[in-house]
Amino acid sequence: MQQLTGTNAIVTSATIIVSGIPSLEDLTNVVPLILNVAQLVATIGTVAVLTRVGRKPLTLIGNLSLAVVDIAMGILFVFQK
Repeated sequence: MQQLTGTNAIVTSATIIVSGIPSLEDLTNVVPLILNVAQLVATIGTVAVLTRVGRKPLTLIGNLSLAVVDIAMGILFVFQK
Protein backbone atom coordinates (compact mmCIF):
# COMPACT_ATOMS: atom_id res chain seq x y z
CA MET A 1 0.00 0.00 0.00
CA GLN A 2 2.88 2.38 0.67
CA GLN A 3 4.01 2.25 -2.95
CA LEU A 4 0.53 3.13 -4.22
CA THR A 5 0.10 6.12 -1.93
CA GLY A 6 3.50 7.72 -2.46
CA THR A 7 4.53 7.46 1.18
CA ASN A 8 8.01 6.27 0.27
CA ALA A 9 8.45 9.20 -2.13
CA ILE A 10 7.39 11.66 0.57
CA VAL A 11 9.74 10.17 3.15
CA THR A 12 12.73 10.11 0.80
CA SER A 13 12.00 13.64 -0.46
CA ALA A 14 11.08 15.12 2.93
CA THR A 15 14.16 17.34 3.09
CA ILE A 16 13.45 18.85 -0.33
CA ILE A 17 9.75 19.28 0.43
CA VAL A 18 10.37 21.07 3.73
CA SER A 19 13.16 23.25 2.35
CA GLY A 20 10.62 24.84 0.00
CA ILE A 21 8.43 26.01 2.91
CA PRO A 22 9.89 29.23 4.37
CA SER A 23 8.45 28.79 7.87
CA LEU A 24 9.94 25.27 8.18
CA GLU A 25 13.39 25.80 6.66
CA ASP A 26 15.04 25.51 10.09
CA LEU A 27 13.64 21.97 10.47
CA THR A 28 14.95 20.67 7.14
CA ASN A 29 17.41 18.22 8.68
CA VAL A 30 15.09 17.13 11.50
CA VAL A 31 12.02 16.22 9.41
CA PRO A 32 13.30 12.81 8.19
CA LEU A 33 14.03 11.85 11.80
CA ILE A 34 10.55 12.95 12.88
CA LEU A 35 8.97 10.94 10.06
CA ASN A 36 10.94 7.81 10.92
CA VAL A 37 10.08 8.06 14.62
CA ALA A 38 6.41 8.54 13.72
CA GLN A 39 6.55 5.44 11.52
CA LEU A 40 8.15 3.43 14.32
CA VAL A 41 5.54 4.51 16.86
CA ALA A 42 2.73 3.79 14.38
CA THR A 43 4.12 0.33 13.67
CA ILE A 44 4.35 -0.56 17.35
CA GLY A 45 0.84 0.78 17.90
CA THR A 46 -0.44 -1.21 14.92
CA VAL A 47 0.90 -4.46 16.32
CA ALA A 48 -0.78 -3.77 19.65
CA VAL A 49 -4.12 -2.81 18.08
CA LEU A 50 -4.09 -5.58 15.45
CA THR A 51 -4.61 -8.32 18.01
CA ARG A 52 -7.62 -6.53 19.54
CA VAL A 53 -9.40 -4.99 16.55
CA GLY A 54 -8.60 -7.26 13.62
CA ARG A 55 -7.15 -6.71 10.18
CA LYS A 56 -10.12 -5.37 8.23
CA PRO A 57 -11.02 -2.36 10.43
CA LEU A 58 -7.34 -1.53 10.84
CA THR A 59 -6.80 -1.64 7.07
CA LEU A 60 -9.77 0.67 6.48
CA ILE A 61 -8.58 3.15 9.09
CA GLY A 62 -5.03 3.02 7.72
CA ASN A 63 -6.16 3.60 4.14
CA LEU A 64 -8.35 6.52 5.19
CA SER A 65 -5.45 8.03 7.12
CA LEU A 66 -3.14 7.66 4.12
CA ALA A 67 -5.73 9.35 1.91
CA VAL A 68 -5.96 12.32 4.29
CA VAL A 69 -2.17 12.67 4.43
CA ASP A 70 -1.85 12.39 0.65
CA ILE A 71 -4.46 15.11 0.17
CA ALA A 72 -2.62 17.33 2.65
CA MET A 73 0.67 16.76 0.84
CA GLY A 74 -1.01 17.56 -2.48
CA ILE A 75 -2.28 20.84 -1.05
CA LEU A 76 1.24 21.66 0.20
CA PHE A 77 2.65 21.01 -3.28
CA VAL A 78 0.05 23.29 -4.85
CA PHE A 79 0.90 26.18 -2.52
CA GLN A 80 4.68 25.66 -2.70
CA LYS A 81 6.58 28.44 -4.46
